[in-house]
Amino acid sequence: MRTWVLRGTVSVLALLVIAVMVVAYLLVPANRSFEYDNGVRIQLLGISHAQEDGVDVVTWDVELKNNTGGPLTLDASGTCRHGFPPRTVDGPGAPTEDGEDIKVGEALTTSWAVTCTSPESGRWWYYTLDVVDQAGEHDFRTVTFAGKAH
Repeated sequence: MRTWVLRGTVSVLALLVIAVMVVAYLLVPANRSFEYDNGVRIQLLGISHAQEDGVDVVTWDVELKNNTGGPLTLDASGTCRHGFPPRTVDGPGAPTEDGEDIKVGEALTTSWAVTCTSPESGRWWYYTLDVVDQAGEHDFRTVTFAGKAH
């Protein structure tokens, strides 16, 4: 009986350690940038909460810096989520599956904003960004920024 309890305890602890490592690897705090191995840096410049046309929205301001040694043409799409556990934002402001073409010259920086409907201010928000190199020269993993919108 003790062997079963010991194995169960070790298994649960191992799963918790793996879960913490996955969350730490996949989530980028809102006040930090993320740099890919190829020299591209993505940073969240800000998260703001406002009301537009009577609808509460949260806006993500994102910056991308190109240090790859050549120009980039990228497709970027994002998904907004809120709360815990994270729930995808629905409605007219949800940018899920909406791609945006981004062209960035060598050693240049560009920025853009994404707006999503918001249930209320002060919630935890997660903005998942998928970036694809149209030329197929660079691989980018999905990055999720996490922070609170005020």
